[in-house]
Amino acid sequence: MTSPFTPGSDDWRAMLRLVGEVGELGTTPGEACAHLMAELAKLIGSGPVWWSVVGGADPGRGADSDGTAEVALSQVHGLDHATLQRWEQTYLQARAYGEHPMWERAFAAPGCARSFLRRDIVADDAWYRNPHVTGYVRGFGADDVVAAIVPIGGGAELCVAAMRAWGDTGFTAREREMILQLSQHTSWLAQRPDPLAVMAKGHTGRPFTIAELAPRHRSVLELLAAGHSEKRIAAALNISPRTAHKYIEQIYRALDVSSRAELMARFIAR
Repeated sequence: MTSPFTPGSDDWRAMLRLVGEVGELGTTPGEACAHLMAELAKLIGSGPVWWSVVGGADPGRGADSDGTAEVALSQVHGLDHATLQRWEQTYLQARAYGEHPMWERAFAAPGCARSFLRRDIVADDAWYRNPHVTGYVRGFGADDVVAAIVPIGGGAELCVAAMRAWGDTGFTAREREMILQLSQHTSWLAQRPDPLAVMAKGHTGRPFTIAELAPRHRSVLELLAAGHSEKRIAAALNISPRTAHKYIEQIYRALDVSSRAELMARFIAR
């Protein structure tokens, strides 16, 4: 279905950085997933991004009565509030996705990781003549699609799909490979429990120690203790200033401090 493609070194660096950010930045799976979708859209130059768990072993969550693989969980990036509500009511809740011309073919062979461009499985003439496309898809202002599907256990699969606007240029093999790599290496987001729920069950309420911080947070803390600014920290760790700021906020919360002076005292006394 797809031909081999090897991303360039810049793409690999960008993907590795994003996977690291998703693993360490998100306070909850929802926050990490939102960050993944937003950054993925930037990397591949897409519009809306869909992140969905499809199928599963739970009764009533595997397939609809007509055999259509059912969406059990879904998040969307890139839709305004009104369009998102319309999508949830007229598309997701009504299970209209089962009529999408790509849907049946995309989920015809579950159990292995796969990715595809829209034109890999639906030719242009069939796509632009399809009532679902001219109605639903174009109604949401979208056209071309690139997607990856990754098994996550229990019969469920993670589907990450990105779209470009009607009339925009189509996706290429580059975007197809990047969405597959990122979906595979962040698929645990669809499996892991919410860390806040875990903490509520077993955490004593005490502040974290410096040794308990994630490796990237400790790196940020060491640079903070050396007197570096957020901008210098971002440059040193090859992350964005926004990400550096979020790391610092998380360090303050985890160590239960409210100022750099308190933070320095904790660092010196470790």
